[in-house]
Amino acid sequence: MKQLGPYRILDELGRGGMGVVFRAQDTRDARVVALKTLPSVGADLELLERFRREATVLRGISHANLVRVLDLSLEPPLPYAVFEYVEGETLKQRVRREGPLPWELAVRVLGEVAAGLAEAHARGLLHRDVKPANVLLGAGGAKLADFGLVKDFSQESLTQSGAIVGTPSYMAPEQIQGSKTVDVRIDVYGLAATLYFALTGRPPFKGPTQVATLTAVLGDPAPTPGRAVAGLPPWLDALCQQGLAKERAERPPSALAFRAALRGGAPLRQTRPAWLLPGVASLSLLAGLGACALWLGSTRRRAGTPPPAAHADPLAATANAVQALIDKAKLKLRNEDCEGARADLTRALALDPTCAQAFGDRAGTYVSQGVRDENSQQHEAQVLADCARALELDPTYVDAYVQRGLFYSRTGRPEQARQELSRALEIDPRYRDAYATRAFIATEAGRYAEALLDYDRAIELDPSKPATYVNRGFTKFALGRADDALGDLALALSLDSNYSQAYEVRGMIHEDLGQLANALADLGSALEINPDNVSARAKRARLYTQQGDYARALEDYDGCVARNPTRASALRGRALLGVKLGDFAGALRDSERALELDPQRAASHATQAWILCHLERYAEANRACGQAFDLSREDALTWASLGLVRASQARFDSAVEAFDQALRIEPDSADYAALRARCLELGAQQR
Repeated sequence: MKQLGPYRILDELGRGGMGVVFRAQDTRDARVVALKTLPSVGADLELLERFRREATVLRGISHANLVRVLDLSLEPPLPYAVFEYVEGETLKQRVRREGPLPWELAVRVLGEVAAGLAEAHARGLLHRDVKPANVLLGAGGAKLADFGLVKDFSQESLTQSGAIVGTPSYMAPEQIQGSKTVDVRIDVYGLAATLYFALTGRPPFKGPTQVATLTAVLGDPAPTPGRAVAGLPPWLDALCQQGLAKERAERPPSALAFRAALRGGAPLRQTRPAWLLPGVASLSLLAGLGACALWLGSTRRRAGTPPPAAHADPLAATANAVQALIDKAKLKLRNEDCEGARADLTRALALDPTCAQAFGDRAGTYVSQGVRDENSQQHEAQVLADCARALELDPTYVDAYVQRGLFYSRTGRPEQARQELSRALEIDPRYRDAYATRAFIATEAGRYAEALLDYDRAIELDPSKPATYVNRGFTKFALGRADDALGDLALALSLDSNYSQAYEVRGMIHEDLGQLANALADLGSALEINPDNVSARAKRARLYTQQGDYARALEDYDGCVARNPTRASALRGRALLGVKLGDFAGALRDSERALELDPQRAASHATQAWILCHLERYAEANRACGQAFDLSREDALTWASLGLVRASQARFDSAVEAFDQALRIEPDSADYAALRARCLELGAQQR
C-alpha cells in the first residue's frame, strides 16, 4: 500500500490487534503524520455516527499534552485515523530501554499526561486505556495518545460477551466488571497505574494469564512503588495507592486533582474541599471578562432552565436542537472555553447551514480567543468569513456588525470598529448590545467617560442585563469611583444572585481598597457558583501568592494552564511563583512559552528577565529588560530585573534607582523593597 486517501505511506511504525500504524505524509501540505488503519464498522450506522462525533470533538482539542487528531475516514474498505506525528518514543519503550525513571522525572511526565487528560475530560471524553504504551515522550514533553476513538472501533461496550476494552494491567476494577456508570476516575486509575510502571518498571498487577491479571486487579491489595524502589518519598507511595483504590470514591476525583497532588508533593486527603480545581485566568479584568461577559449577559439562559421542548415537527425539532447548541456554546464561551463553544456552533451549522446566528456567534469565539493567539492569522480570516456569511444570509443581522466591530477594535483598527457599530445602530437604533459593545471598546481604549454614556444608554434600553452593570461598574472603578462601582455590582447581583463575574469584579474592587479578606470571599463565591470562572481563579492565585500561600496559588495556576495552555498571563503568574518555590527550570519553561504566545507584552519579556536574573544569566536578562522597555516603561518587574542586573555588576546605587522605579509602580511589593534595602547595604559597604 503506497497511499491511503491524500496520505502517502512512508513506513510502518507498529502493529496491534486493532490495526497498523504508519508514518505518512499529507500530499496536500507535506506534513508528516501518524496514520492508523482501523477495523471496518460495516453497516453499523449508529456506531459510525458516534465515531464521527467523537472525532469532531477530538479534532477541536489543541493541548500541549494530547496527540492531536487531524483526520478521520470511515469509508470502506479501509477506515483510518490520522494523528499528529510525535518524534520520540513511548514511556513503555523508554523504561524498557533505560529502566525506571527517576521519581522526579516520573512525576513531571505523569503531571503532563494528567494535564492533557483533564482537558479531554472537560470536553466529555474518557480515554479508557491510559497506559505507558500510550504516553509519547517527545521534545515538547509527554503527550497522551490513542483515545477511545481508536480502541472502541469494533467493541461498542464493555458488556459484550468476551469483550475487554483496555489493557488488563492498567484497567480499573469497574471497567473490568463492565459497569455502565464509569466516569473520569477510570482514567485516574490508569494514571496511577502508569505512574507505578514509570517508577518501578513493571505494571501494578501482572499475572501469568489475562484471567490471572484481571483477578489480581479485582482482588489483590494495591501495591506501593516504595516496596520495589528505595528512596521514594512517602507521599508518592500514598498517591499511587490512592489512585489504585478498588473503590472509585477513594481515588482522586479528577485528573486535575491527581496532577495537583503531584505538583504539591503531598498525599491527597479526601476531607480536603479543594477538588474543584482551577480553570484558566487572566490578571486583567478586561482580558478576563472580555466579550464573554458582554455577550452572554444578553442571551444566556439561567442555570437549571430546561432546554426547549421537543416538537413532533422535524423542522421544529432541528430548530430546537440548533438553538440548544447555540445556548450551550454561549455558556462555554462565558467560561472562556472558546474551542468548546466553537465545536458546538459548528455542530449547529452542520444541522442548519443557513443559521446566521451560529455564524455570527462562531465569529465571536475567535474574537474572544484573542488576537495574540498562536493561530491569530487563521482566526482573523475566520472572523471575517463567518461575519460575511452571516450578513449574506441575513443583511439585517446586527450581531455580525457588532462582532466585526469588536474584532477591528482588538486588532488596532478603531475607526473601522466605530463604522461597524454605527452600521449596527443604523439598522436598529435601539439595539442594546451595540451600545454595550461600543462602551466596552471605549473602556478598552481608556475612554471611560465616553463608555459610561453608552453603558447608560444600554441600561436605559434594557435594565435587566447584569453583565452591563458589571462592565459599567468596572468603568466607574477605573475612574476612581469605587463606591459607585460597588453599587453597580450590587444591582447586577440583585438581578442574578448567581452571577459569578459580578462577585469576581467586586473582589477586584475590594482588593484595590485593601480589603483582602472580602476580596478572597468574593472570589470564593464566584468560584463556588462557577468553578470554571477562569479569570476569578487567576485573581485568587495572585492573592494567594501575595499572602504567601504558595500551595494554593500553584494549584490555581496549574489549573489555569491545564485548561488553556495558550493563556500567557497564567503562564507568567506560574513562572513568577516558580521562582519563589525554587523551580527555576519550570519557571523558565513557563516564561518562554508566555513570551512565545504574547511577544508584544512588556510583562512577557520582564518575566523572563526576572527568571534569568535568578539563574544568574545576567547578560540575557539585560537584553530581555531592553525588549520590555521598548514596549513599556511602566512595568515594575522590568525595573526590578534591571536592578538585579545592575547589582550583579556591583552598581549598587544604580540598582537602588531601578528598585525605586519599581516601587513607584508597585509601592506595596515586599520583594522589591527587600532587594532595594540589600543594595543600599552593599553600596554602603562598597563605599
